Amino acid sequence: MKKYIPKIIILVLIDQLIKLIAFYTLGKSGKSIVLIPKVLSLFYYENASSSFGIFSGRILLIALDLMIIVFIVKLFYDKKYDFVSGVKLGLSLVLAGGIGNLIDRVFRGYVIDYIDISKIVDWPIFNFADSCIVVGVILIMIVVIISTIQKQERTWFLMKEYKINEVGRLDKVLSNLENSLSREAIQRMIKDGSILVNGKKEKASYKTNINDVVTIEEVIPQEIDLKPQEMPLDVVYEDDDILIINKEKGIVVHPGNGNPDGTLANAIMARCKDSLSGIGGKIRPGIVHRIDKDTSGLIIVAKNDEAHINLSTQIQKRQVKKTYIALVRGKVKENEATINMPIGRSIKDRKKMAVSKTGKEAITHFKVLKRYNDFTLLEVNIETGRTHQIRVHLAEIGYPIVGDEVYSNGKNPFNVKGQMLHAAKLSFKHPRTQKLMTVEAKLPKYFNEILEQLN
Repeated sequence: MKKYIPKIIILVLIDQLIKLIAFYTLGKSGKSIVLIPKVLSLFYYENASSSFGIFSGRILLIALDLMIIVFIVKLFYDKKYDFVSGVKLGLSLVLAGGIGNLIDRVFRGYVIDYIDISKIVDWPIFNFADSCIVVGVILIMIVVIISTIQKQERTWFLMKEYKINEVGRLDKVLSNLENSLSREAIQRMIKDGSILVNGKKEKASYKTNINDVVTIEEVIPQEIDLKPQEMPLDVVYEDDDILIINKEKGIVVHPGNGNPDGTLANAIMARCKDSLSGIGGKIRPGIVHRIDKDTSGLIIVAKNDEAHINLSTQIQKRQVKKTYIALVRGKVKENEATINMPIGRSIKDRKKMAVSKTGKEAITHFKVLKRYNDFTLLEVNIETGRTHQIRVHLAEIGYPIVGDEVYSNGKNPFNVKGQMLHAAKLSFKHPRTQKLMTVEAKLPKYFNEILEQLN
């Protein structure tokens, strides 16, 4: 609540200042001021009843105001509202309005009202404090309705309940109990209120007690009905088991928020029809691994479940060698190096990844292919496949990828939007024959043109 106190004080001071001005300009003269003819005027009125004339009686009204204020303060400290964006802003507006009118009742015995819109709508004369209350209530209603709709769109929730039998940090205890969730995911769920202890929201550092009851509300995402869409595909290799595509920059691999169609998965469905692995689910048919929207290059698609399982196992055992080409800002000093820094979800921005002590192991190898005045062309190999791994690692050591708008400002003299990163080579064992395969994809045209400019 601390960060809202200055806002509440400012609103109360504004309310009291306007009332003083209304008293000395309108109250003493007995005149009204027309601001907008037949719409809005200012008229001094001493209101001895509650807001909008519902109740009367000074002692009763002061008691009611105090009860409402105490209730709102209690809501501020109710932890289940910590993760509902906008609710506390609405509560602060209501609280400021309530305090403003309470001051009037205590020291004057009545509330000074001065805003009159009765000529256009049947509405009592009101003041700035009343406006804060109305706007606050409307804001809370809008936020609650939107959050309810968003929850409904997520389809349904999986509820789990644990009775704790050990003492320790909440996130650590739960990571031992819940194998399907990483410690980082647990910390995030604790923060957004999806994990409660004895029905209350606690911090990740909360020390558990024996017999504490922990409930986990895990969101089951709503699956999108994926439809085939005819799109041009650059097929590098295809047989009865696998399909290897050279993905264009700007194409999303599978549907998600903001990208319901027009994805690589839609195009793959149109090409392969029913001959795709179903392990990836309805929205990821045959997708064994993925690359970012603005990363171009090779991606493997499994045409049957056996191929999918085999390729996924190779990836888990780090037997698939992935080689990327990246153009970075700055002149890299080392000819080659290894970056071994764990990566997890950014604390500051949940949409981004970051180097984090609590993250998962991430290993990136790179070597310099060519140095330019202010740029360096790198060959990059990754042992692990963390989200945005190459982009995060290279930005962390001071050489962000050209065009990357997430992990640098994205500004570059070539006007490239999106990272200049290309998945150039894949080496793996064919899922059926077990023969070693190496597939390569040439750099995109725009990439080569920029390298020619640098030369």
